[in-house]
Amino acid sequence: MFKLFKKPEPKERTTTVNELHNWLDEELSQVDFSKEITSYFENLHEQKRILKEKNEELRIAQVSEKDKVEDRVRSIVIGQKNSFVTEVGRFTENLQISEEQKIRPTINFNTQLNKALDELAQKTNKSYQATTHLFYHQVQEVYKAIGEINLQVKKLKRKIEKKKLDKIENAILLISKLQEREKTIQYQKEELEQKTSTIQELKKEKETRQATIQKIKASPEYAKNNQQQKEKTTLQNQLNENNEEIHKFFSKLGRALRKYKKISMEHVLIGNYLESPIESLRNDLGLKIVTVLQALTNSINKKEVELNEKQEKNTLEQLKKVEEGYLNIKVEENKQLQEQINTIQIDNTLELQISGEEDKITNIENELTKIEEFKQKLKPPENGEEKAKLIALAEELFNTKLKIRKTI
Repeated sequence: MFKLFKKPEPKERTTTVNELHNWLDEELSQVDFSKEITSYFENLHEQKRILKEKNEELRIAQVSEKDKVEDRVRSIVIGQKNSFVTEVGRFTENLQISEEQKIRPTINFNTQLNKALDELAQKTNKSYQATTHLFYHQVQEVYKAIGEINLQVKKLKRKIEKKKLDKIENAILLISKLQEREKTIQYQKEELEQKTSTIQELKKEKETRQATIQKIKASPEYAKNNQQQKEKTTLQNQLNENNEEIHKFFSKLGRALRKYKKISMEHVLIGNYLESPIESLRNDLGLKIVTVLQALTNSINKKEVELNEKQEKNTLEQLKKVEEGYLNIKVEENKQLQEQINTIQIDNTLELQISGEEDKITNIENELTKIEEFKQKLKPPENGEEKAKLIALAEELFNTKLKIRKTI
Protein backbone atom coordinates (compact mmCIF):
# COMPACT_ATOMS: atom_id res chain seq x y z
CA MET A 1 0.00 0.00 0.00
CA PHE A 2 1.24 3.49 -0.91
CA LYS A 3 4.26 1.93 -2.64
CA LEU A 4 5.16 5.30 -4.15
CA PHE A 5 5.95 6.62 -0.68
CA LYS A 6 7.68 3.63 0.86
CA LYS A 7 11.37 3.78 1.59
CA PRO A 8 13.81 0.97 2.27
CA GLU A 9 13.86 1.94 5.90
CA PRO A 10 10.78 3.19 7.77
CA LYS A 11 10.89 6.83 8.76
CA GLU A 12 10.43 7.73 12.39
CA ARG A 13 7.98 10.31 13.71
CA THR A 14 7.39 11.40 17.29
CA THR A 15 4.25 13.35 18.09
CA THR A 16 1.65 13.94 20.79
CA VAL A 17 -1.99 12.84 20.85
CA ASN A 18 -3.13 16.42 20.21
CA GLU A 19 -0.91 16.64 17.10
CA LEU A 20 -2.03 13.33 15.54
CA HIS A 21 -4.52 14.92 13.12
CA ASN A 22 -1.80 17.29 11.89
CA TRP A 23 0.55 14.34 11.42
CA LEU A 24 -2.10 12.44 9.46
CA ASP A 25 -2.77 15.48 7.26
CA GLU A 26 0.94 15.76 6.50
CA GLU A 27 1.09 12.13 5.45
CA LEU A 28 -2.06 12.40 3.35
CA SER A 29 -0.85 15.58 1.64
CA GLN A 30 1.49 13.34 -0.34
CA VAL A 31 -1.45 11.39 -1.79
CA ASP A 32 -2.92 12.74 -5.05
CA PHE A 33 -6.65 12.91 -4.36
CA SER A 34 -7.34 16.61 -4.92
CA LYS A 35 -9.32 16.20 -8.16
CA GLU A 36 -11.68 13.70 -6.60
CA ILE A 37 -12.24 15.96 -3.58
CA THR A 38 -12.82 19.05 -5.73
CA SER A 39 -15.32 17.22 -7.91
CA TYR A 40 -17.07 15.81 -4.84
CA PHE A 41 -17.62 19.20 -3.19
CA GLU A 42 -18.64 20.91 -6.46
CA ASN A 43 -21.31 18.29 -7.04
CA LEU A 44 -22.48 18.56 -3.43
CA HIS A 45 -22.85 22.33 -3.72
CA GLU A 46 -24.97 21.91 -6.85
CA GLN A 47 -27.11 19.11 -5.42
CA LYS A 48 -27.70 21.07 -2.21
CA ARG A 49 -28.91 24.03 -4.29
CA ILE A 50 -31.26 21.79 -6.27
CA LEU A 51 -32.55 20.13 -3.12
CA LYS A 52 -33.38 23.48 -1.51
CA GLU A 53 -35.15 24.58 -4.71
CA LYS A 54 -37.20 21.39 -5.05
CA ASN A 55 -38.06 21.36 -1.36
CA GLU A 56 -39.36 24.93 -1.61
CA GLU A 57 -41.49 23.96 -4.61
CA LEU A 58 -42.97 21.14 -2.56
CA ARG A 59 -43.58 23.47 0.38
CA ILE A 60 -45.71 25.92 -1.63
CA ALA A 61 -47.46 23.24 -3.70
CA GLN A 62 -51.26 23.14 -3.42
CA VAL A 63 -53.61 20.21 -3.87
CA SER A 64 -54.79 20.02 -7.47
CA GLU A 65 -58.48 20.65 -8.10
CA LYS A 66 -58.49 17.44 -10.14
CA ASP A 67 -57.74 15.50 -6.94
CA LYS A 68 -61.15 15.03 -5.40
CA VAL A 69 -60.40 13.85 -1.86
CA GLU A 70 -62.13 14.06 1.48
CA ASP A 71 -61.20 17.01 3.68
CA ARG A 72 -59.92 14.61 6.34
CA VAL A 73 -57.57 12.90 3.88
CA ARG A 74 -56.49 16.25 2.44
CA SER A 75 -55.63 17.51 5.93
CA ILE A 76 -53.63 14.38 6.81
CA VAL A 77 -51.60 14.47 3.59
CA ILE A 78 -50.84 18.19 3.89
CA GLY A 79 -49.72 17.63 7.47
CA GLN A 80 -47.39 14.83 6.36
CA LYS A 81 -46.11 17.00 3.50
CA ASN A 82 -45.25 19.80 5.92
CA SER A 83 -43.47 17.33 8.18
CA PHE A 84 -41.45 15.99 5.23
CA VAL A 85 -40.51 19.51 4.07
CA THR A 86 -39.44 20.47 7.60
CA GLU A 87 -37.14 17.46 7.99
CA VAL A 88 -35.57 17.96 4.55
CA GLY A 89 -35.12 21.67 5.30
CA ARG A 90 -33.39 20.84 8.58
CA PHE A 91 -31.10 18.39 6.76
CA THR A 92 -30.24 21.03 4.15
CA GLU A 93 -29.48 23.69 6.76
CA ASN A 94 -27.22 21.27 8.65
CA LEU A 95 -25.39 20.32 5.46
CA GLN A 96 -22.50 22.75 5.92
CA ILE A 97 -20.04 21.83 3.19
CA SER A 98 -16.48 21.88 4.45
CA GLU A 99 -14.08 24.53 3.18
CA GLU A 100 -11.09 22.40 4.21
CA GLN A 101 -10.73 20.19 1.17
CA LYS A 102 -8.11 17.79 2.44
CA ILE A 103 -8.26 14.03 2.55
CA ARG A 104 -8.77 13.50 6.29
CA PRO A 105 -11.55 16.07 6.87
CA THR A 106 -13.19 15.05 3.57
CA ILE A 107 -13.31 11.38 4.56
CA ASN A 108 -14.67 12.35 7.96
CA PHE A 109 -17.24 14.69 6.35
CA ASN A 110 -18.40 11.97 3.95
CA THR A 111 -18.83 9.50 6.83
CA GLN A 112 -20.94 11.97 8.82
CA LEU A 113 -23.00 12.87 5.73
CA ASN A 114 -23.74 9.21 5.14
CA LYS A 115 -25.06 8.93 8.71
CA ALA A 116 -27.17 12.07 8.25
CA LEU A 117 -28.72 10.62 5.08
CA ASP A 118 -29.60 7.40 6.91
CA GLU A 119 -31.25 9.39 9.70
CA LEU A 120 -33.18 11.50 7.17
CA ALA A 121 -34.48 8.34 5.47
CA GLN A 122 -35.73 6.98 8.81
CA LYS A 123 -37.39 10.26 9.80
CA THR A 124 -39.13 10.86 6.45
CA ASN A 125 -40.16 7.36 5.43
CA LYS A 126 -43.75 7.67 6.66
CA SER A 127 -44.26 11.31 5.60
CA TYR A 128 -42.75 10.61 2.15
CA GLN A 129 -45.16 7.73 1.51
CA ALA A 130 -48.16 9.82 2.60
CA THR A 131 -47.11 12.88 0.57
CA THR A 132 -46.95 10.90 -2.68
CA HIS A 133 -50.76 10.53 -2.63
CA LEU A 134 -51.41 14.17 -3.54
CA PHE A 135 -47.96 15.61 -4.37
CA TYR A 136 -46.32 12.73 -6.23
CA HIS A 137 -44.37 14.74 -8.82
CA GLN A 138 -43.05 17.38 -6.38
CA VAL A 139 -41.98 14.92 -3.67
CA GLN A 140 -40.30 12.70 -6.26
CA GLU A 141 -38.17 15.67 -7.34
CA VAL A 142 -37.06 16.21 -3.76
CA TYR A 143 -36.41 12.50 -3.33
CA LYS A 144 -34.36 12.47 -6.54
CA ALA A 145 -32.21 15.39 -5.28
CA ILE A 146 -31.57 13.55 -2.01
CA GLY A 147 -30.68 10.47 -4.05
CA GLU A 148 -28.09 12.47 -6.03
CA ILE A 149 -26.43 13.58 -2.77
CA ASN A 150 -26.44 9.99 -1.59
CA LEU A 151 -24.89 8.96 -4.91
CA GLN A 152 -22.04 11.44 -4.41
CA VAL A 153 -21.38 9.93 -0.97
CA LYS A 154 -21.26 6.40 -2.39
CA LYS A 155 -19.05 7.45 -5.32
CA LEU A 156 -16.51 9.08 -3.04
CA LYS A 157 -16.49 6.02 -0.81
CA ARG A 158 -15.70 3.81 -3.81
CA LYS A 159 -12.90 6.17 -4.89
CA ILE A 160 -11.50 6.08 -1.36
CA GLU A 161 -11.50 2.29 -1.45
CA LYS A 162 -9.96 2.28 -4.94
CA LYS A 163 -7.12 4.49 -3.71
CA LYS A 164 -6.85 2.17 -0.70
CA LEU A 165 -7.64 5.06 1.59
CA ASP A 166 -10.51 3.26 3.33
CA LYS A 167 -8.28 2.47 6.32
CA ILE A 168 -7.86 6.20 6.86
CA GLU A 169 -11.35 6.15 8.41
CA ASN A 170 -10.03 3.69 10.99
CA ALA A 171 -7.06 5.94 11.65
CA ILE A 172 -9.34 8.96 12.10
CA LEU A 173 -11.55 7.00 14.52
CA LEU A 174 -8.54 5.76 16.50
CA ILE A 175 -7.13 9.30 16.75
CA SER A 176 -10.51 10.64 17.92
CA LYS A 177 -10.70 7.98 20.64
CA LEU A 178 -7.17 8.71 21.80
CA GLN A 179 -7.87 12.44 21.91
CA GLU A 180 -11.10 11.90 23.85
CA ARG A 181 -9.17 9.77 26.32
CA GLU A 182 -6.53 12.52 26.60
CA LYS A 183 -9.26 15.09 27.33
CA THR A 184 -10.78 12.82 29.97
CA ILE A 185 -7.41 12.29 31.64
CA GLN A 186 -6.73 16.04 31.59
CA TYR A 187 -10.16 16.75 33.08
CA GLN A 188 -9.65 14.16 35.82
CA LYS A 189 -6.19 15.58 36.56
CA GLU A 190 -7.59 19.10 36.91
CA GLU A 191 -10.47 17.84 39.03
CA LEU A 192 -8.09 15.96 41.32
CA GLU A 193 -5.89 19.02 41.71
CA GLN A 194 -8.95 21.12 42.55
CA LYS A 195 -10.30 18.52 44.96
CA THR A 196 -6.89 18.14 46.64
CA SER A 197 -6.72 21.90 47.12
CA THR A 198 -10.27 21.89 48.49
CA ILE A 199 -9.42 19.07 50.91
CA GLN A 200 -6.52 21.05 52.34
CA GLU A 201 -8.69 24.13 52.74
CA LEU A 202 -11.49 22.15 54.42
CA LYS A 203 -9.09 20.40 56.81
CA LYS A 204 -7.56 23.74 57.75
CA GLU A 205 -11.01 25.20 58.35
CA LYS A 206 -11.95 22.17 60.45
CA GLU A 207 -8.85 22.59 62.63
CA THR A 208 -9.64 26.28 63.07
CA ARG A 209 -13.20 25.56 64.19
CA GLN A 210 -12.06 22.78 66.53
CA ALA A 211 -9.58 25.22 68.09
CA THR A 212 -12.41 27.74 68.53
CA ILE A 213 -14.48 25.15 70.39
CA GLN A 214 -11.55 24.25 72.65
CA LYS A 215 -10.93 27.92 73.41
CA ILE A 216 -14.58 28.45 74.38
CA LYS A 217 -14.60 25.36 76.60
CA ALA A 218 -11.41 26.52 78.34
CA SER A 219 -12.85 29.96 79.15
CA PRO A 220 -13.93 30.96 82.73
CA GLU A 221 -17.35 31.96 81.37
CA TYR A 222 -17.91 28.46 80.02
CA ALA A 223 -16.81 26.87 83.33
CA LYS A 224 -19.20 29.17 85.21
CA ASN A 225 -22.05 28.27 82.88
CA ASN A 226 -21.30 24.58 83.34
CA GLN A 227 -21.40 24.93 87.12
CA GLN A 228 -24.65 26.86 86.98
CA GLN A 229 -26.13 24.28 84.65
CA LYS A 230 -25.19 21.49 87.08
CA GLU A 231 -26.81 23.38 89.97
CA LYS A 232 -29.93 24.05 87.93
CA THR A 233 -30.11 20.40 86.88
CA THR A 234 -29.80 19.25 90.51
CA LEU A 235 -32.62 21.58 91.60
CA GLN A 236 -34.78 20.50 88.65
CA ASN A 237 -34.23 16.85 89.57
CA GLN A 238 -35.31 17.58 93.15
CA LEU A 239 -38.42 19.35 91.85
CA ASN A 240 -39.20 16.39 89.59
CA GLU A 241 -38.79 13.97 92.50
CA ASN A 242 -41.17 16.05 94.62
CA ASN A 243 -43.73 16.08 91.84
CA GLU A 244 -43.37 12.34 91.42
CA GLU A 245 -44.09 11.86 95.14
CA ILE A 246 -47.16 14.11 94.88
CA HIS A 247 -48.38 12.13 91.87
CA LYS A 248 -47.99 8.86 93.75
CA PHE A 249 -49.78 10.34 96.76
CA PHE A 250 -52.88 11.21 94.75
CA SER A 251 -52.68 7.95 92.78
CA LYS A 252 -53.08 6.01 96.04
CA LEU A 253 -56.16 8.12 96.83
CA GLY A 254 -57.61 7.63 93.35
CA ARG A 255 -60.29 5.02 94.13
CA ALA A 256 -61.54 6.88 97.21
CA LEU A 257 -61.55 10.26 95.44
CA ARG A 258 -63.51 8.90 92.46
CA LYS A 259 -66.22 7.59 94.80
CA TYR A 260 -66.19 10.72 96.93
CA LYS A 261 -66.46 12.89 93.81
CA LYS A 262 -69.99 11.55 93.27
CA ILE A 263 -71.23 12.95 96.60
CA SER A 264 -68.97 15.99 97.09
CA MET A 265 -69.85 19.59 96.27
CA GLU A 266 -66.19 19.99 95.13
CA HIS A 267 -66.54 17.41 92.36
CA VAL A 268 -64.89 19.75 89.81
CA LEU A 269 -61.80 20.29 91.97
CA ILE A 270 -61.59 16.55 92.71
CA GLY A 271 -61.89 15.80 88.98
CA ASN A 272 -58.99 18.19 88.22
CA TYR A 273 -56.77 16.49 90.78
CA LEU A 274 -57.66 13.05 89.49
CA GLU A 275 -56.72 14.14 85.94
CA SER A 276 -53.63 16.25 86.69
CA PRO A 277 -52.58 16.38 90.35
CA ILE A 278 -49.31 18.31 89.81
CA GLU A 279 -50.84 21.12 87.78
CA SER A 280 -53.93 21.27 90.02
CA LEU A 281 -51.82 21.58 93.17
CA ARG A 282 -49.75 24.32 91.53
CA ASN A 283 -52.91 26.27 90.69
CA ASP A 284 -54.65 25.56 94.03
CA LEU A 285 -53.25 28.63 95.80
CA GLY A 286 -55.59 28.30 98.83
CA LEU A 287 -55.01 24.55 99.08
CA LYS A 288 -58.72 23.79 98.98
CA ILE A 289 -57.78 20.20 98.39
CA VAL A 290 -56.68 19.91 102.04
CA THR A 291 -60.23 20.70 103.20
CA VAL A 292 -61.62 18.25 100.60
CA LEU A 293 -59.29 15.50 101.82
CA GLN A 294 -60.23 16.17 105.46
CA ALA A 295 -63.87 15.87 104.45
CA LEU A 296 -63.01 12.62 102.65
CA THR A 297 -61.52 11.27 105.91
CA ASN A 298 -64.78 12.01 107.76
CA SER A 299 -66.85 10.38 104.99
CA ILE A 300 -64.72 7.24 105.11
CA ASN A 301 -65.05 7.07 108.88
CA LYS A 302 -68.85 7.48 108.51
CA LYS A 303 -68.87 4.72 105.89
CA GLU A 304 -70.26 7.17 103.31
CA VAL A 305 -67.54 6.08 100.90
CA GLU A 306 -67.58 2.33 100.32
CA LEU A 307 -64.11 0.76 100.50
CA ASN A 308 -63.03 -2.70 101.55
CA GLU A 309 -61.07 -3.05 104.74
CA LYS A 310 -57.63 -2.97 103.09
CA GLN A 311 -58.50 -0.03 100.84
CA GLU A 312 -59.90 1.90 103.78
CA LYS A 313 -56.81 1.30 105.88
CA ASN A 314 -54.38 2.35 103.13
CA THR A 315 -56.43 5.42 102.23
CA LEU A 316 -56.67 6.63 105.82
CA GLU A 317 -52.88 6.20 106.20
CA GLN A 318 -52.38 8.47 103.18
CA LEU A 319 -54.93 10.99 104.46
CA LYS A 320 -53.16 11.10 107.83
CA LYS A 321 -50.22 12.74 106.01
CA VAL A 322 -52.54 15.61 105.10
CA GLU A 323 -53.22 16.23 108.78
CA GLU A 324 -49.45 16.26 109.34
CA GLY A 325 -49.06 19.03 106.73
CA TYR A 326 -47.64 16.83 103.94
CA LEU A 327 -49.13 18.83 101.08
CA ASN A 328 -48.24 22.16 102.66
CA ILE A 329 -44.64 21.03 103.00
CA LYS A 330 -44.48 19.80 99.39
CA VAL A 331 -46.01 23.01 98.04
CA GLU A 332 -43.51 25.09 100.01
CA GLU A 333 -40.58 22.92 98.89
CA ASN A 334 -41.68 23.20 95.26
CA LYS A 335 -42.05 26.94 95.59
CA GLN A 336 -38.53 27.34 96.98
CA LEU A 337 -37.02 24.98 94.41
CA GLN A 338 -38.71 26.83 91.54
CA GLU A 339 -37.52 30.19 92.89
CA GLN A 340 -33.94 28.90 93.07
CA ILE A 341 -34.20 27.52 89.55
CA ASN A 342 -35.52 30.86 88.29
CA THR A 343 -32.70 32.81 89.89
CA ILE A 344 -30.09 30.83 87.92
CA GLN A 345 -29.78 32.63 84.61
CA ILE A 346 -27.54 30.74 82.19
CA ASP A 347 -26.07 32.52 79.16
CA ASN A 348 -26.57 30.15 76.21
CA THR A 349 -24.44 32.25 73.88
CA LEU A 350 -21.35 30.07 74.31
CA GLU A 351 -23.30 26.83 73.82
CA LEU A 352 -24.87 28.27 70.69
CA GLN A 353 -21.42 29.22 69.40
CA ILE A 354 -20.15 25.69 70.05
CA SER A 355 -23.23 24.18 68.41
CA GLY A 356 -22.73 26.40 65.37
CA GLU A 357 -19.08 25.42 65.07
CA GLU A 358 -19.96 21.72 65.45
CA ASP A 359 -22.59 22.00 62.70
CA LYS A 360 -20.01 23.54 60.40
CA ILE A 361 -17.50 20.82 61.27
CA THR A 362 -20.14 18.20 60.42
CA ASN A 363 -20.74 19.91 57.06
CA ILE A 364 -16.98 19.93 56.41
CA GLU A 365 -16.72 16.22 57.23
CA ASN A 366 -19.64 15.45 54.91
CA GLU A 367 -17.96 17.43 52.13
CA LEU A 368 -14.66 15.63 52.71
CA THR A 369 -16.48 12.29 52.50
CA LYS A 370 -18.07 13.30 49.18
CA ILE A 371 -14.70 14.34 47.79
CA GLU A 372 -13.12 11.05 48.83
CA GLU A 373 -15.98 9.13 47.20
CA PHE A 374 -15.47 11.20 44.04
CA LYS A 375 -11.74 10.40 44.04
CA GLN A 376 -12.46 6.69 44.46
CA LYS A 377 -14.77 6.74 41.43
CA LEU A 378 -12.22 8.49 39.23
CA LYS A 379 -10.54 5.93 37.02
CA PRO A 380 -8.42 6.62 33.94
CA PRO A 381 -10.35 5.59 30.81
CA GLU A 382 -9.26 2.36 29.24
CA ASN A 383 -6.56 2.87 26.65
CA GLY A 384 -7.62 -0.31 24.89
CA GLU A 385 -5.78 -1.20 21.72
CA GLU A 386 -6.26 2.17 19.97
CA LYS A 387 -2.66 3.28 20.37
CA ALA A 388 -1.18 -0.01 19.19
CA LYS A 389 -3.57 -0.18 16.24
CA LEU A 390 -2.75 3.37 15.15
CA ILE A 391 0.98 2.67 15.32
CA ALA A 392 0.45 -0.44 13.19
CA LEU A 393 -1.61 1.54 10.66
CA ALA A 394 1.06 4.24 10.46
CA GLU A 395 3.63 1.66 9.49
CA GLU A 396 1.29 -0.11 7.06
CA LEU A 397 -0.01 3.03 5.31
CA PHE A 398 2.94 5.39 5.46
CA ASN A 399 5.98 3.25 6.32
CA THR A 400 6.31 5.35 9.47
CA LYS A 401 7.40 4.22 12.92
CA LEU A 402 5.08 6.39 14.96
CA LYS A 403 5.91 7.23 18.56
CA ILE A 404 3.20 8.97 20.61
CA ARG A 405 4.72 11.06 23.38
CA LYS A 406 2.93 11.45 26.69
CA THR A 407 1.91 15.00 27.60
CA ILE A 408 -0.01 14.30 30.80
